[in-house]
Amino acid sequence: MRVYADRIQVERGEEWTYDVYFHNRDGSPYIVSNQLTNPYILVTVASSKYTQNGRYIANFWNEVTEAYHTFYCTQPIELSGSTLPTPENGLSPEIIQDIQDKNQTYSTYAVYKWVDTNGVAQYKYWNEETAAYEDYDFHFVMTFPTDITNQWIEQNYVFGVKLVAGTANAAYNPEVDGSRPIVTFDGVQVLVAPMQLIVTSNIAGSLPLL
Repeated sequence: MRVYADRIQVERGEEWTYDVYFHNRDGSPYIVSNQLTNPYILVTVASSKYTQNGRYIANFWNEVTEAYHTFYCTQPIELSGSTLPTPENGLSPEIIQDIQDKNQTYSTYAVYKWVDTNGVAQYKYWNEETAAYEDYDFHFVMTFPTDITNQWIEQNYVFGVKLVAGTANAAYNPEVDGSRPIVTFDGVQVLVAPMQLIVTSNIAGSLPLL
């Protein structure tokens, strides 16, 4: 597997892992709102962008709330202080009041940004159980096993990643092809714009046995 700026290249039947850190345009880590209903990271592989006869499309649903921290604010809140302060000591009274008004806690309200003495921005969230900070990033990893990639033929596909949310589908069964966990979408945000996924032949697998 090879990843380029605008495309991914894999061999048919190859197990490969898509491994990425999602960031905002300002370089801060991506944050998912805890106000979303039933959020998923949706990875799509399709033989074309648009619906047409014979189109191949596979959707891979990755539940956010089971694997990632979510927060009320989707932009980091900056802490003040020459040393890393606790949220209680580093936040303004107005923000502390807003946390209370929104029925949040220091750990669910936001990711906190603090710039150290070297000018390096650190992003952290508050762990209520340990009463300490932990580093925050949005690290997404998904492995495509051989039973999936064997279904792909040697051609160009469209690969994309979105954050989606909406009304839960009570009949959702991840073992059934085409089943989806969301009935109607309340929100969609593109994380990776549609890009080429180039599938080539498995050269080693096509060689005759000696």
